[in-house]
Amino acid sequence: MKTMTPLQAYEFALEKIDEIRSLGIKVGIVPTRSSTDEKLREKYKVEDSNPTRIPYQKWVHVTFFVNDENESKTVYEAQRYLSM
Repeated sequence: MKTMTPLQAYEFALEKIDEIRSLGIKVGIVPTRSSTDEKLREKYKVEDSNPTRIPYQKWVHVTFFVNDENESKTVYEAQRYLSM
């Protein structure tokens, strides 16, 4: 299994979300309120010398709006895949 940086894993998760969206499942992505909190932004600041964190500009909440059991199963399977 290939090791990823947190940012690479974030981008990979967004690719999976796009795959789900392409299947016709409605997806909502909104910035977190914490991304505007100066103390949190400083605490989780990305250091150029050690970029192991996801920049606050990319902090988001994702919501899936499923219509039936099949859509729910699709989202669940993607979640399980990403958690491996």
